[in-house]
Amino acid sequence: MGVNQAVSLLMGSFNASDHLIRNHFEHRILLYQFDEKIDSKVLKQIVYEENTEEPYQVESGESVYWKVVRIVDVFEMVDKVTFERGAEVYSRFFIEENLTLDGVMAQYFSDLDWEKTI
Repeated sequence: MGVNQAVSLLMGSFNASDHLIRNHFEHRILLYQFDEKIDSKVLKQIVYEENTEEPYQVESGESVYWKVVRIVDVFEMVDKVTFERGAEVYSRFFIEENLTLDGVMAQYFSDLDWEKTI
């Protein structure tokens, strides 16, 4: 019997030229299905590898790319549904001046940080 999991993650935007993080973040919830329960460290590796996006040019002319900066939470889905691996079911952007990863985690996810539990 398969295991369906929802993964709540935080993506960060990076400058392609110097790989420095920008003050743009996106919270996503993605769905994953596995044949059996997998180890937390393996899940982390899969999520990070499958969610790095190719660089693209923004209005300012800079090239940027997005990648996972934190897995916020993981939970097993009770309902049995059919979906494509990595299907996105939620997205919210955080774009503020001087915004940091620690600031987003403290303000919006202060009670969650799945990566600290593995």
